[in-house]
Amino acid sequence: MSAHQTDNGFAAYEAKQSRFDKVWEQILPHNKAVLFDALASAGIECVILEFDGYGDDGQFQGTTAYHAGVEHGLKEGTDVPVVSVILKSVVFDTGEVEEKSVLLASAIEEMVSDFLEDTHDGWEDGEGAFGHFRLSVPDRSITLEYNERYIETNFEEHSF
Repeated sequence: MSAHQTDNGFAAYEAKQSRFDKVWEQILPHNKAVLFDALASAGIECVILEFDGYGDDGQFQGTTAYHAGVEHGLKEGTDVPVVSVILKSVVFDTGEVEEKSVLLASAIEEMVSDFLEDTHDGWEDGEGAFGHFRLSVPDRSITLEYNERYIETNFEEHSF
């Protein structure tokens, strides 16, 4: 393969990625609204989704939903309601928007996984990272708390 073919292939990929990113940004408000509407209709006040990864492997640890509580702000955690929602997604190669039916818990995990990859690509590599996403239904906000692990080495050399 010549350098010209390689450059054209990379340019084509970058064009697809750029188109994908633009369309994804356009459908994101719809998808967030669908998730928050489903959570609100189930009486859910907050959802916490934990993640942990290291050594080139990472996963989401669990999703817990909370109903509003009178005394302590949030009542004991429960599972995300088992309901389906219709989300929009982008086909990478064409940039077309498709609709798909997804269970609410899977839809939440898919969305926050995209956010995690966008903000901290490679979060599961090396020493990795851990944290959680908090979906606040009244605020319709999604917050990421991210903790990155690293090994620190201090080197000193002295000549006397």
